[in-house]
Amino acid sequence: MTAELENEAREWIQAVLGVTLGDDLREELKTGDILCQVVNKIKPNTIASWPKSKFKFVCLECVGMYIDGCRKIGLPEHELFSPDDIWSDNALYWKAVLINIHALGRAAQKVPGFEGPHLGAKLATSNARTFTPEVLRGGAVDAVSTEAKRAGYSMSPQKSVKYQINKNT
Repeated sequence: MTAELENEAREWIQAVLGVTLGDDLREELKTGDILCQVVNKIKPNTIASWPKSKFKFVCLECVGMYIDGCRKIGLPEHELFSPDDIWSDNALYWKAVLINIHALGRAAQKVPGFEGPHLGAKLATSNARTFTPEVLRGGAVDAVSTEAKRAGYSMSPQKSVKYQINKNT
């Protein structure tokens, strides 16, 4: 599963940036430079500038800027990771990074002006429906009717009221 996530993430990043990444994706992403480039490709100038260095503390700062960029694009907190995760040898932490990249690829679909490739399933669009008051009232009666039947009542039409509720014995 992780290998598949990694391959899809690699292909998507390469397609977004138009580059070829090395064999070790984690090593490629550790500095945060490529991640920041991806965010800015999706939404230009989201990250004004970032440091470029191989020193871990600078790289962690850069990865943190990427994570802030993800927030600006609209990723929820549960789809983000800690900057230390990308440096960890723990497979679960690496998987969190990959899931974040997939989430970013999905969120890119909603960014105005981004015409690049997307990653993952196509997001649903709103499908608003308008109902007349009569239809809405009919649905309410149906809901009441269903609940009444579950509770052991029956409903019969009456002249003065729309329905009369009778206890089934």
